[in-house]
Amino acid sequence: MRKILLFASALLMLVPLACDNDEHQTVNENPPDIIPPDIIVDLAPITAHIYVNDAEGNNLLDPSSDRCYDISQIVLRYDDEEYSVRNPYTSNDAPEAMPLAYLAQFEQPALSRDKSGVIYLLVGEWNADNKWAMCSFEITWSDGSTDTFAFSSDYTYDPKYRNDSEHDFGYTFTREAYLNGEKLGEDEYSGSVVIKYRLLK
Repeated sequence: MRKILLFASALLMLVPLACDNDEHQTVNENPPDIIPPDIIVDLAPITAHIYVNDAEGNNLLDPSSDRCYDISQIVLRYDDEEYSVRNPYTSNDAPEAMPLAYLAQFEQPALSRDKSGVIYLLVGEWNADNKWAMCSFEITWSDGSTDTFAFSSDYTYDPKYRNDSEHDFGYTFTREAYLNGEKLGEDEYSGSVVIKYRLLK
């Protein structure tokens, strides 16, 4: 009996932009002994990274593998819409160039490659500064099996740390991850939504 290993993660980073609020800047009005103007904080959007392996460790999303799912038959359902999976890998296995996006926007899921060269399914994006309660999406794989992924995301903000990178610029996030209705423990993710794994029969 085949088993499938699912691994999903959503990444969060707090990235200060290299600029200040223009409304606070005037010539010669910012000597070093007073409070500097506020740093603009750009919260990276939430994304889900889904890895699918069989019991032998074969990557079922890698088009170069003879065990690979039929990518064209994978369907993702989110917010009453259905999405196919975009395969950006050409015959020479090079990804297509994609433009940068400054605002989080949910788009067609696509195969991507991590730093180790492993192909996974990239799903998202969701705004990190929104508060999400059981945001879920469903994936039907080409073998007919279906999995439901969900996450909740909340945060508090302390303005006294608005310019302090060591305190994440005042943001404290609390997130929970779910796979097929089962909540994953805190040891299975840190600082972001990370679904470690689940074996399916």
